[in-house]
Amino acid sequence: MSMYVRVKREKLTVFMHLDPTDTIAVLKDKLQELVQKPAADQQLYKEGVLLEDDKTLAELRVENDDELAVAYRSEGGEFEPLTVMPFDGRVPVNDATSVN
Repeated sequence: MSMYVRVKREKLTVFMHLDPTDTIAVLKDKLQELVQKPAADQQLYKEGVLLEDDKTLAELRVENDDELAVAYRSEGGEFEPLTVMPFDGRVPVNDATSVN
């Protein structure tokens, strides 16, 4: 059974068509093709929790129409703070502990 998830960063939302048996590593590989950022330079979060590359979406309880957040590694080697701009233009969420 296929599903889709929304991957968000700042004002960008990418809709990804996936299977529950896909791992986070597979999702990152697919995302890499769209955003031109290497999978190793991506961190994915669900509700502020960092998702492990070797776990499947089903194992992580990622469901159809869930929203994930992505952070990229900066040139200095550190990962940027999560920044997801709500659709209605409210103040962006900047910290991984409060991403919904």
